[in-house]
Amino acid sequence: MAATFDTYIELLPADEQSVQAGTYTFGFDKTIGVKGFQKLINRWAKAFLTLEGTDLSDANYGTQFPALIGSNISDRAEIQEVVRASISQANEILLALQADNPPPNDREALQDAELVSLIFEADGLGFEASVLITNQAGEVLQLLLPAQPTG
Repeated sequence: MAATFDTYIELLPADEQSVQAGTYTFGFDKTIGVKGFQKLINRWAKAFLTLEGTDLSDANYGTQFPALIGSNISDRAEIQEVVRASISQANEILLALQADNPPPNDREALQDAELVSLIFEADGLGFEASVLITNQAGEVLQLLLPAQPTG
């Protein structure tokens, strides 16, 4: 089977996320194709960072994590609950997609993603979620996701 590629995406800087009303972009340089572990990471991040109900082809695609950006939620326990549920939901999305259309190799297949840490800013207005993503080839990457609720 010929190698398949996905579109590279990048997180917007935290100060642009609320201004742009989004969390990621197709890149600041010209768009490039990706495959392997980076393709898996991008697919997982896209599911995680898409607000549930906004994908016109699948109303169940996405999570509630983007709703935290610019929200007035300041309860740390509630934020942690949304982050954990969103990680679980992104995992379910990817695993379902993999069941329907198996990836060409283990580097592009999700094994698991889990919350490693949730660090709150001293001012209480933002946090960083650290997520450990593991593929079926046994490769592991720690993904840092910044968020800035407006409290």
